[in-house]
Order: sequence, then C-alpha cells, then structure tokens
Amino acid sequence: MSSSVRLAVGAAPAADEPPRELCVVAVPATPAQAGSRVVVLEGTDHAGRPYVTQVLVDRADDGGLTVQEPAYWLGIAYSALQHGRAWSSAPDDAAGREAHDQRARRACTDTEAWVSEVGALS
Repeated sequence: MSSSVRLAVGAAPAADEPPRELCVVAVPATPAQAGSRVVVLEGTDHAGRPYVTQVLVDRADDGGLTVQEPAYWLGIAYSALQHGRAWSSAPDDAAGREAHDQRARRACTDTEAWVSEVGALS
C-alpha cells in the first residue's frame, strides 16, 4: 500500500465514487510474470481532485486476483514492469499532473509503445 495512505491518510482521501475504466492492457508474459493486466482508471478522489491511474492486476496462486496498488485514487503510472516494478504518483501541480495523466493514458492510446516503454517485453 502506498506510504501516503499509511502515513498521511488525510493527504490521500479515498474516492467517493467508483472509477471509470478506460482500458485493460494485457502485459506480455515473461519468466517473471504471466497473465498480468494493467487496468487504466479515471475518476475524482474524495477531495474533488481528478485522477488517472494504472492498476496492475496479477493472477494469485490460488486462482484469485492480486492488486499491486490498491490505492488507485493516488494516480499511479508505471514506468517499469520487468526487472523490478517502478511507478510514480501524480504530482500536485497542474502541469505535472497533466503530463502524468497523459503517461497513464498512453497504455490505452498507444499500447504497443507503452508496453515497449515500461519494458514489458524484456
């Protein structure tokens, strides 16, 4: 879980409404992961801030699903999916947030390039 949710709950209030799904992207299977999906969501958090986020979902050993970042309203964008997962959360400034949201949406708008960028084919 994100440290901001554990350490400063008021800074990351949960969403009041469910998010809207923009797309689901299948991550190509590798020795490190198979059957993973990135779900891209958008919505508004409890404080009225819009967000666009990527949620990585894996198949658990028991057949269920494992969500890697359950605090989806923080606006997560993955920058690496192989050789260690890396992500960033949306910044507070408007210009930074817009750039972040475009990166998060890129999984939907240019899937092939996004998969290459995050190293999912490595």
